[in-house]
Amino acid sequence: MRITSGSLLAWAGAVILTLAGSACGQYAGVHANAAPVRPVVTPLSDEGDPAGAAPATPPILVTDHQWTDRAGKTHKGLPPGTKVTYIGFAAAADGPNPFQVCPVQGPRSAWDDFGQPRYVGGFHLHQGIDITSPEGTPIVAPFAGRAIASPSSLGGNAVIVSGAAGYVYNAHLSRYGHLGQVQAGTVVGYVGQTGDASGPHDHFEWHPNAIPANPWRSSAGYTVIHGAIDPFPFLVQVCS
Repeated sequence: MRITSGSLLAWAGAVILTLAGSACGQYAGVHANAAPVRPVVTPLSDEGDPAGAAPATPPILVTDHQWTDRAGKTHKGLPPGTKVTYIGFAAAADGPNPFQVCPVQGPRSAWDDFGQPRYVGGFHLHQGIDITSPEGTPIVAPFAGRAIASPSSLGGNAVIVSGAAGYVYNAHLSRYGHLGQVQAGTVVGYVGQTGDASGPHDHFEWHPNAIPANPWRSSAGYTVIHGAIDPFPFLVQVCS
């Protein structure tokens, strides 16, 4: 499933999966026939989210689905009769998309949590997007550039990929991939939960060389935090 348009459009809102038949509501992994599906949110306590805190909206970047029929055969895509509805509004992303590919190459789910509060190490705002995915899922360079390791106590194993328009920061890796000169799609690491993470995901930040005139405003109401802008509309374009 891919969101496209003649102009650069990003969707803000929730993905609601409504099954005409029956299937499970698990958003990452194998989908099996079960009760009618409801959006599933797995809250993370990455960098100090309050226990039990859940996103204001269900995940939107939900891709690479599989499901299993009653005979035990696994199929790609969504079960027959699945209706996918986008609720929200379309907004033009400010400027061309700097990302050529989705940074997480496998089952993934995310919501616009840029600017949400974090508490470990003192109160601060989340300046990235947490892309949930199974541990070991490849993380790739979204553009050509140079990848370097940048580990820390909070981010754990982390890698920075610097390109012509700025740099991205990926944190909580289980292990590193290729470092040095990279192309779009080069594996630079693998999803993990190192550092201050409570579940496997890629904490993804985008730091452009120049802040756009009208950057996307997150669901929390923020546009720029310490040089990082909300990459959510760009991620929707390449990851959906």
